[in-house]
Amino acid sequence: MDVLKLPLVKLDPRSPAYTGIRGRCPRCGEGKLFLGLLTLAPKCDKCGLDFSFADPADGPAFFVMSITSFLAVGLLFILQAFLHMPDWLLLLVVGVVVLWSSIALLVPIKGWLVNSQYFYKAGEGVLAGPVSSEPCQCEDCRRRYAKRKR
Repeated sequence: MDVLKLPLVKLDPRSPAYTGIRGRCPRCGEGKLFLGLLTLAPKCDKCGLDFSFADPADGPAFFVMSITSFLAVGLLFILQAFLHMPDWLLLLVVGVVVLWSSIALLVPIKGWLVNSQYFYKAGEGVLAGPVSSEPCQCEDCRRRYAKRKR
């Protein structure tokens, strides 16, 4: 019997997900992205890339809160339904799980978002110029605006 062999999917070593989750530089993939737990380094210690472009803002916190809230509510229902724990103990257990899962998820998600900003060349939004309210002179616009002028 011939077993179907699927090729292994190999991640690109420079992808923002791979380097970000590991907390590595988005350009070289070797240097450290963080100085401490969540503090971004000023530049890469290997290739010298300046990390001043990085501004993940509240993105990591939003994703972590979304993920951990679903986990917490699910855990709360399971513990309450099957173990019949006292309320104070239930809140203590779920609180500890939320705290530790939040800390564990913040670093890789922040790294992923910072590296995605570099990879996709994200920047501040800029308007191209004032938008004209004049019709474009195509057949459809001429017909539509001709009816309004009458």
